[in-house]
Amino acid sequence: MENTFLSTSETSIQAVKEISVSNAYEPLIDISLDYFVFDSLKEFFDDINNMRDFKLLINNYLKETEQKLEELEDSINLEDFEGLIQIAHGIKGISATLGVMRLSRLCSELEKLARSQSINKLYPMFTEIKQEFSYIQNLLLRNLAKYVH
Repeated sequence: MENTFLSTSETSIQAVKEISVSNAYEPLIDISLDYFVFDSLKEFFDDINNMRDFKLLINNYLKETEQKLEELEDSINLEDFEGLIQIAHGIKGISATLGVMRLSRLCSELEKLARSQSINKLYPMFTEIKQEFSYIQNLLLRNLAKYVH
């Protein structure tokens, strides 16, 4: 499956990375949404007068992450550790880029569990990931409504 949220806005994602690096910014990994990163991305789109693409980026992220979580669950049930590693790694990366830090960290932990093939620890971690995604989904949609008219 193609990552449409990456293909629609790779330059904007790169811009956020450059903002973070240029300001010697230290990401906050234990919060659900790092507003510095999220707001930097929003401001980038606002500067180029393209808030429609910002909404598209966030909505595509939510839609595709939801699909990837279903694939993660299938991989856990099949004990497909390589598939699990790849999917968790993808969610981890794009989540961090958008400022969705806790979900990124949880996916990193899931990735480590998959590498060690700790099947009995995967289910509780996956449950935590699903709960965090549900929370972040609502948070992002509320922020879109607040920031983007």
